[in-house]
Amino acid sequence: GHSDHQLRLWDARSRGGAPTGAIPHHGWVSSVAWCGVREHLLVSGCHDGGVRLWDTRSPRVALHSLPRHKGKALCVAWDGADAVVSGGTDGQLRISTLAA
Repeated sequence: GHSDHQLRLWDARSRGGAPTGAIPHHGWVSSVAWCGVREHLLVSGCHDGGVRLWDTRSPRVALHSLPRHKGKALCVAWDGADAVVSGGTDGQLRISTLAA
């Protein structure tokens, strides 16, 4: 994450070294996890408590906002292809099942 509230994406195959995209957030991005099954999906956790699902092919708007934490969202992880786990400073571990 960065203080400008942007999550930047790089394509490791490109030689330019410049970011290929930026995903806007409302606070400091504290965690990111790529989906191991669907290559274009990632989930992010943010200091505003938000946990959001993104498609890197269209990163301007989140695909889905998952249940928020009352404090900061500190960590996110995938459980297979259809569930996201997040933990935050509110002491909660949230498991969100994604609709097929």
